[in-house]
Amino acid sequence: MSDTGETFLTSNTVQAPEKIERLFMENNLLRIMGYLFCHDPRAAVKHTEPITGIDKVLKKQISIEPNPNYGQPGPADFKIFLAILKKLSDYGRPVPNKVYFSQIELARLTDRSWGGRTGKDFIHSLYTLAHTRITMPFYRPEKEEPFIANFSIPSEFGIQPKGSGIESCEITIPEYVQRSLDDRFFSCLNYNRIRGVPTIQATLYIRLFHHFSNLAENGTQNSVQVRKRYDDICKSWLGGLIVHTHKSKIMNAQLGMHLNALVADKFLRSFSIDRNAADDGFNITFIPGSGFRDDYNRF
Repeated sequence: MSDTGETFLTSNTVQAPEKIERLFMENNLLRIMGYLFCHDPRAAVKHTEPITGIDKVLKKQISIEPNPNYGQPGPADFKIFLAILKKLSDYGRPVPNKVYFSQIELARLTDRSWGGRTGKDFIHSLYTLAHTRITMPFYRPEKEEPFIANFSIPSEFGIQPKGSGIESCEITIPEYVQRSLDDRFFSCLNYNRIRGVPTIQATLYIRLFHHFSNLAENGTQNSVQVRKRYDDICKSWLGGLIVHTHKSKIMNAQLGMHLNALVADKFLRSFSIDRNAADDGFNITFIPGSGFRDDYNRF
């Protein structure tokens, strides 16, 4: 403050604006990631049978075939999946057919400290992902009808070993995904809301941002809300989580902490869990907050 009472802003009093990092979520992968990843690690390793779900939006069959030796991809594998997409997002266009990670970079992007079993865990995740086959109707922006694609992500990978872990790795991206990202067939997400949070919270953010955005494009943002059956969220968003029959269990032992975190982050204004009209389960209603509007207007 000067002798005249005026206040001057200095570098110590002005905070630098938060750097917003982007994540490009390829739209076909967005449609299947809810079936692909089970966010209960104990349940995921037991899911070894083919998982076939009918996507109600596409009205086409989607098949996920886990490898019996590894089970369905779980939370740790989901973080590797996001790390791959983040690396592709940072590269920009043209989209490369391979991405490379050092052990330190992979640990940073998956919120791990390096040591102990970290290297072995990363190798296990790469095997799990590469050996899980996906069959789905794959859409392209220039085509009205999809074609049926069978692939895994990564389609291939190579490892430079170091002791019992890895020094670096290279991951090959399926051509379908590479071409789709090159064609800008993706949703742009605020990576800051995904980084370092539990995978259920990250998944809810990704799915809700997509649905809120679609609704906002067709109406006023203030009237947007999403209502979805709780059991369908467990099946088609979260990869087969156990379906609880009591609201207290849903809130206290499963989704409550993640939804409350999204409210605290201002991405959600509120949510409610209510018995559905048929009285055979619950609906969850999501109302976006100022954080969604900030991300929607920014991206």
